[in-house]
Amino acid sequence: MAVHRGNEKRRRAFLSNCRYTEQFLLGDHSVYFYDSQKERQNLLLFNLKAGLDRGCSALCIVSGENLEQTQDEIEDFGLKLDKPGKLRIVESRQWYTVNGVFHADRVIEQFKCLVDESLDNGFEGLYVSGDAADMFDYLTKKRLVKSFLEYERSLGRTFEVPIEAICAYRIEQIELNSEALLQLLQAHKNTITKTGKFIDNEKLCVETLTKEFNDILSEEATEAVFSFTERHLKISRNQIPDKMEEFFEALKLILGDSASVLIVQNILKDLYEKVECKMSP
Repeated sequence: MAVHRGNEKRRRAFLSNCRYTEQFLLGDHSVYFYDSQKERQNLLLFNLKAGLDRGCSALCIVSGENLEQTQDEIEDFGLKLDKPGKLRIVESRQWYTVNGVFHADRVIEQFKCLVDESLDNGFEGLYVSGDAADMFDYLTKKRLVKSFLEYERSLGRTFEVPIEAICAYRIEQIELNSEALLQLLQAHKNTITKTGKFIDNEKLCVETLTKEFNDILSEEATEAVFSFTERHLKISRNQIPDKMEEFFEALKLILGDSASVLIVQNILKDLYEKVECKMSP
């Protein structure tokens, strides 16, 4: 299929701004916050291409789109579907739920089976481009989104098997839910922003916490807080990105409600700005 001029122009423009595709490595679990469908499609297609170029198979999980239309876009993008099992496209509800019910264990088992199948077929591993926005909305309406965020965290920031995954969420979903932002930063190794920045989430959280503490407290007081949490709560500074909720609760005991609320709000605001989102009032 010929590449349309519009799609080729879009592809070239995004490539010039998206040089971090070389950082899409097996083992990495990344999150992407997008503003528009076009942005999302560009990033997810580039991830598929990165995987296929490295001899891996690929899985594209789409939200609400027509699957045939997505396949056309993939082919227009220049990706070749010339080997059985090389690239699969599936709708998110079909992948994540059975009869509308989400079961994390089942989804994890599906990924494991797909990785095993890819290796058996001679591929180096599996690259996944997944739009989770539709599932996030669906489970939010059912008041079950917490289970999906826990599933994300259970996967870990990195994978022990040869799989790479980018999970995409709409910016507006995160702006309305600060708990979701924290959970997703803890669940993923990297954040990819709408302008193409590639951020190490663990480093982001540690640096943001330290900065906000130093801005409000003295450096000595900041070190005293970190020392207290490490000594009494067994949470070292480097462990805080994985235990943000526990750390924020501990601040209430150490600093009192007023000071802890101020610091937490400043931390959240700074995190939102770093990942190029806006914190809802």
